[in-house]
Amino acid sequence: MVATTESVVRAPKGADLTAASTLLWDRLRDTAALTGLRDQAESGILTLRVAATFPAEQAAEAHRLFEVGGVRGRPVLLF
Repeated sequence: MVATTESVVRAPKGADLTAASTLLWDRLRDTAALTGLRDQAESGILTLRVAATFPAEQAAEAHRLFEVGGVRGRPVLLF
């Protein structure tokens, strides 16, 4: 695994799904690891759920959306 893993949750029997909580703080300057994550995302191995995209000027709204909760996926800022 490229990123450090805090915990792994297995899906119910019969489901083809594994979720992992990852922490990337210690990998911010590890360009090889970040390149590996990018490659996995681009190839479809690592799937990302995006709740909504926001222009950088609406960063406060994106943050509010995340704090409120109940949203599937992450808000993404576009620069």
